[in-house]
Amino acid sequence: MATSAGGADLEAPMLEKKTSSDLRKGYTSHWHVPKHEHLGGISGDAVKAGFRKKVYAILSIQIGITGAICMAFMYSPILNDFALQLLSNNIVFGCVTIVPLVIITCFLMAQKNNYPANAGLLVLFTVANSVTLGPVCALFAKVGMASLVLEAFVITMGVFIGLTAFVMLMGDRLDLGLMGGFLFVMLMAMLTTALVGIFIPSVTQNILYASAGAVLFAGYIIFDTWRIEQVFGPDNYIIAVIDIYLDLINMFLYILQILAESK
Repeated sequence: MATSAGGADLEAPMLEKKTSSDLRKGYTSHWHVPKHEHLGGISGDAVKAGFRKKVYAILSIQIGITGAICMAFMYSPILNDFALQLLSNNIVFGCVTIVPLVIITCFLMAQKNNYPANAGLLVLFTVANSVTLGPVCALFAKVGMASLVLEAFVITMGVFIGLTAFVMLMGDRLDLGLMGGFLFVMLMAMLTTALVGIFIPSVTQNILYASAGAVLFAGYIIFDTWRIEQVFGPDNYIIAVIDIYLDLINMFLYILQILAESK
């Protein structure tokens, strides 16, 4: 069907629109793409708000799943005994928990932009992480330190909410583009310290190491929240959710270690 020249001019921008990944090429942030190039003419603020809600809604579900599985390991006699048996053999523990987690993560990365495969794999990823974390919580419950698990969770969520609010309130005034490299160097330094700690263990060193780990992942929460606000586009929600979720899990474990070593 023929169209007028004016009609063709009006339709051309819509026909040229692609994904947010395409739009971000040449720009430092999806949200800073010129308004006339926005996807479907939707305002950047509206897209950002929807993206933010989606990420934190999924994250809330992940936290709920992880909490439920950890509580089951802590208070179910059958799961508690199973967890202790797993922890007694590092090879078996790795085969049952770590290996499936790595495989699921690889599939999730490959399918991260393909719905509904990405949704199903994200659920499996969350469950696999929870099953890895559950035996640790079960061990604390077994030795009468279940309250430390709850305390660590409350502290972790308090720090997370505070840091997230800080980054969101700062908005465009924050530029943390170089922070990722600094955090990676810190992470490598911590891994090296952990290897040294295997051969030269001490309570003081463990507390300092755990404290550094908690600070490191507090930094990652700030950095990844900034990326959600300023870098990621709507098609990056899987990566955004995974980043924040893993930051929380790691911070929780380090805070739990600090509390345990302090007893």
